[in-house]
Amino acid sequence: MGKNAFTAQEKYELIVGFEDRQTSILDFCVQHNISKYTIKNWTYLLIASLLSSFQETFC
Repeated sequence: MGKNAFTAQEKYELIVGFEDRQTSILDFCVQHNISKYTIKNWTYLLIASLLSSFQETFC
């Protein structure tokens, strides 16, 4: 697969779509031309960022 540059908004939309998918991980990744590792890494980074922001705000 070639390397694509996704905007933060596109990554967010793909993560939301991934979490709400009605297909297999493989089908989702093939449809959007991304790897399983990429979408899982983006999801991890989003969660880590949200937790960090939460801690800075409320702790």
